Amino acid sequence: MKASDLRDEYRQAIATPLDISGIDSESGMPSLLFRNDWIRILLVKQSYRSAHSIVVELSQPDRIDPAQIKPEFMISTLIIYLQYLLRLDNNGFELEIMQDDILWIATLEISVEPKMELFEILAPP
Repeated sequence: MKASDLRDEYRQAIATPLDISGIDSESGMPSLLFRNDWIRILLVKQSYRSAHSIVVELSQPDRIDPAQIKPEFMISTLIIYLQYLLRLDNNGFELEIMQDDILWIATLEISVEPKMELFEILAPP
Protein backbone atom coordinates (compact mmCIF):
# COMPACT_ATOMS: atom_id res chain seq x y z
CA MET A 1 0.00 0.00 0.00
CA LYS A 2 1.31 3.42 -0.94
CA ALA A 3 1.56 6.21 1.62
CA SER A 4 -0.98 8.31 -0.29
CA ASP A 5 -3.50 5.43 -0.20
CA LEU A 6 -2.93 5.04 3.52
CA ARG A 7 -3.52 8.77 4.03
CA ASP A 8 -6.76 8.53 2.03
CA GLU A 9 -7.95 5.64 4.23
CA TYR A 10 -7.04 7.68 7.32
CA ARG A 11 -9.00 10.69 6.10
CA GLN A 12 -12.03 8.53 5.32
CA ALA A 13 -11.89 6.93 8.79
CA ILE A 14 -11.50 10.32 10.52
CA ALA A 15 -14.49 11.69 8.61
CA THR A 16 -16.73 8.81 9.70
CA PRO A 17 -18.90 9.94 12.64
CA LEU A 18 -18.48 8.12 15.93
CA ASP A 19 -21.32 5.84 16.98
CA ILE A 20 -21.18 6.61 20.70
CA SER A 21 -23.34 3.60 21.61
CA GLY A 22 -20.88 1.20 19.99
CA ILE A 23 -17.70 2.58 21.54
CA ASP A 24 -15.87 0.82 24.32
CA SER A 25 -14.76 3.63 26.66
CA GLU A 26 -11.46 1.85 27.30
CA SER A 27 -10.39 0.85 23.80
CA GLY A 28 -12.29 3.26 21.53
CA MET A 29 -13.66 2.68 18.04
CA PRO A 30 -11.21 1.05 15.61
CA SER A 31 -11.29 1.64 11.85
CA LEU A 32 -9.24 -0.65 9.61
CA LEU A 33 -6.85 1.29 7.38
CA PHE A 34 -4.88 -1.67 5.97
CA ARG A 35 -4.60 -5.42 6.42
CA ASN A 36 -2.49 -8.22 5.01
CA ASP A 37 -1.50 -11.67 6.30
CA TRP A 38 1.02 -10.16 8.73
CA ILE A 39 -0.23 -6.77 9.88
CA ARG A 40 -3.29 -4.65 10.57
CA ILE A 41 -3.12 -0.86 10.65
CA LEU A 42 -5.96 0.74 12.59
CA LEU A 43 -7.13 4.21 13.51
CA VAL A 44 -8.66 4.10 16.99
CA LYS A 45 -10.94 7.04 17.72
CA GLN A 46 -11.85 7.96 21.29
CA SER A 47 -15.13 9.61 22.20
CA TYR A 48 -13.88 11.33 25.34
CA ARG A 49 -10.84 13.15 23.93
CA SER A 50 -9.61 14.77 20.77
CA ALA A 51 -6.52 12.57 20.37
CA HIS A 52 -6.73 9.34 18.42
CA SER A 53 -4.29 6.47 17.99
CA ILE A 54 -2.73 4.82 14.99
CA VAL A 55 -2.14 1.18 15.89
CA VAL A 56 -0.09 -1.37 13.96
CA GLU A 57 -0.52 -5.01 14.96
CA LEU A 58 1.97 -7.65 13.79
CA SER A 59 1.34 -11.36 14.21
CA GLN A 60 2.12 -14.58 12.40
CA PRO A 61 -0.40 -15.35 9.66
CA ASP A 62 -3.28 -17.61 10.62
CA ARG A 63 -3.53 -19.35 7.27
CA ILE A 64 -0.21 -21.11 6.87
CA ASP A 65 0.15 -24.32 4.93
CA PRO A 66 3.48 -25.77 6.12
CA ALA A 67 3.63 -27.97 3.03
CA GLN A 68 3.72 -24.90 0.77
CA ILE A 69 5.69 -22.34 2.80
CA LYS A 70 9.29 -22.91 3.80
CA PRO A 71 10.41 -21.91 7.31
CA GLU A 72 13.18 -19.76 5.78
CA PHE A 73 10.56 -17.68 3.97
CA MET A 74 8.55 -17.23 7.16
CA ILE A 75 11.64 -16.15 9.11
CA SER A 76 12.77 -13.74 6.38
CA THR A 77 9.31 -12.17 6.20
CA LEU A 78 9.08 -11.89 9.98
CA ILE A 79 12.46 -10.11 10.05
CA ILE A 80 11.23 -7.62 7.43
CA TYR A 81 8.15 -6.83 9.53
CA LEU A 82 10.14 -6.59 12.78
CA GLN A 83 12.44 -4.08 11.04
CA TYR A 84 9.29 -2.20 10.02
CA LEU A 85 8.23 -2.06 13.70
CA LEU A 86 11.68 -0.77 14.63
CA ARG A 87 11.28 1.96 11.99
CA LEU A 88 7.97 2.91 13.62
CA ASP A 89 9.61 2.89 17.06
CA ASN A 90 12.38 5.16 15.78
CA ASN A 91 9.70 7.60 14.61
CA GLY A 92 7.71 8.03 17.80
CA PHE A 93 5.53 4.92 17.99
CA GLU A 94 5.40 3.03 21.29
CA LEU A 95 6.04 -0.73 21.02
CA GLU A 96 4.51 -3.44 23.17
CA ILE A 97 4.19 -7.22 23.08
CA MET A 98 1.07 -9.17 23.97
CA GLN A 99 2.62 -12.51 24.96
CA ASP A 100 -0.54 -14.60 25.01
CA ASP A 101 -1.12 -14.03 21.31
CA ILE A 102 2.49 -13.34 20.33
CA LEU A 103 1.24 -10.05 19.01
CA TRP A 104 3.54 -7.06 18.50
CA ILE A 105 1.87 -3.64 18.67
CA ALA A 106 3.12 -0.17 17.71
CA THR A 107 0.98 2.80 18.78
CA LEU A 108 1.15 6.53 18.14
CA GLU A 109 -1.26 9.06 19.63
CA ILE A 110 -2.17 11.95 17.36
CA SER A 111 -4.32 15.04 17.81
CA VAL A 112 -4.04 16.60 14.33
CA GLU A 113 -3.86 15.08 10.86
CA PRO A 114 -0.35 13.70 10.42
CA LYS A 115 1.92 15.04 7.70
CA MET A 116 2.60 12.91 4.63
CA GLU A 117 5.98 11.89 6.11
CA LEU A 118 4.20 9.87 8.79
CA PHE A 119 2.21 7.95 6.19
CA GLU A 120 5.46 7.25 4.32
CA ILE A 121 6.92 5.80 7.52
CA LEU A 122 3.69 3.92 8.22
CA ALA A 123 3.46 2.37 4.72
CA PRO A 124 4.06 -1.36 5.19
CA PRO A 125 6.87 -3.26 3.48
